[in-house]
Order: sequence, then C-alpha cells, then structure tokens
Amino acid sequence: MQGNPVKKKPAYKPRDCERCGVPFTPLSGRAKRCPDCRGEHRAEWKKDYNHSYYEANQSDMVEYAAQYRAEHPDEHRAASKRWQEANPDRKRSNDATYRERNRPRLREENRVATRQSYIRHAEKRRAEARRYAAENPEKVREASRRWHAAHPEFRSAANSRRRIKRRTGLSREDGRVSLARRTEIRGEPCFYCGGAGEEYEHYFPVAKGGTDIWANILRSCLPCNRGRGGKHEMCGTAFMLLKGTWKPFLPQEPVIKPRGA
Repeated sequence: MQGNPVKKKPAYKPRDCERCGVPFTPLSGRAKRCPDCRGEHRAEWKKDYNHSYYEANQSDMVEYAAQYRAEHPDEHRAASKRWQEANPDRKRSNDATYRERNRPRLREENRVATRQSYIRHAEKRRAEARRYAAENPEKVREASRRWHAAHPEFRSAANSRRRIKRRTGLSREDGRVSLARRTEIRGEPCFYCGGAGEEYEHYFPVAKGGTDIWANILRSCLPCNRGRGGKHEMCGTAFMLLKGTWKPFLPQEPVIKPRGA
C-alpha cells in the first residue's frame, strides 16, 4: 500500500526585511521580517499588549498583585530584588517618577516620621547637643550668632514672649527696683562659676514661672547660661548642685538712686 506522498515546502525567493532592510530567505509567503527583527517585533507587540491589558483591567491587576504579595512575601521580595539589580537605571527612573507624583504625601509622611523619631530620641539628641556645645563653645556661639543675624524675627518674637512672662504680676515699683538691681550687679562675676559675668540671668527660669523681680536677677557667663538653657526645668540651685558649686543665694535689695544722682 502506497502512503501519502510528503509535500515539500516551496522555496521562497529572498526578500529584504521591512524593518532593517537586510536580505533574508523567508519560511512563508507572509514573512516580512528577518528572524532577528521578528523576535524584536514580537517582544514589542507583547509589551504593548500587556500595557493595554493592564490599562483596561487596572483595578483587577492591582488587587491581584496585592493579594500575591500578601500570600508570597518572600518570593515577591526576591523577584523585586532581582529586577532591581538587572534594571538599575529603570529603578532610579521609576523612583524619581514616584517621588514626583507623590511629593506632597511623601513630604508629610517624612515630616511626621522625623517628628516621631525626634520625640523617641529626644534625650539622646539633647545629650549630644550638650556634649558638642561643651567641646565646641566657640563654634556654637558663632553658629548661633549667624542664625540670629539671619532670622531677627525669631529673636524679636522670643524676647517679646519673655518680656510678657517675666513682667507678669510686677508693679511699676518692682520694675524700678529690678532696673536698679541690674545696674548694681553689672560688673559682678558669674554667680555659678565665678568667671566673667557676661549677661543677666534669672535664678528661677522665666520659662518655668520665674519673673523679673529684683531678687531673681543675677550675672552669668555665657557657658553657664547656655548650659542651663537646655535644662529649663532646673532652677539655679539645681544647676549649681549639678556643677558641684552650690552656695546660698541671699541677694541684698538694691538702693534706688534718684535720677541725676
């Protein structure tokens, strides 16, 4: 019994690839691209098809991706890491695009996270600031001077708030006595360490209810005043006990000289 004869494929004439122009021998009458261009064309078509499908079914795809990540966290992390290592440029581009699209939300999240971190590590930050200030007093003073010179409105607002607080409950006569007290102790040394008295200080901090009454005013050097500045809850007694230089604070009421004397 004679079998069916095997049909031979017809030989097609060589033609030029419509994509790159290189001559090739087609395997079918409909072939228009060489094997290399055919693979590239199919990859592009598949990418466009996938993109169109995602755009048409975005909500379902997002839900499916979230479900897959929840059910396969390790596989997702490994696949994501492999893709990032294989496509570093696209990773940077995607990150930049994401940041640009979500800038307000990311800024707010970063602000909240920074604030929470600051609160969690507040004591550590204060200790570091105190250590740095003790080791670099000149740098700290210079940085503070530059900042206040560039932001005079903050110093003005702070001084206004302090003036209101320290004058609370004081009469006009109290103000005259306080002024006389400042004049009387102008050349006195630092009350805390005995160094050069460079500025006035409130024994009981204004931030904790102290006022500008004459008995609450003394002279202090910059290091002691700045050292106490980070410890608003400390009065002068606690500060001196911490320094080991405690002494009784028994000020004498100043004598008010008449004007022109």
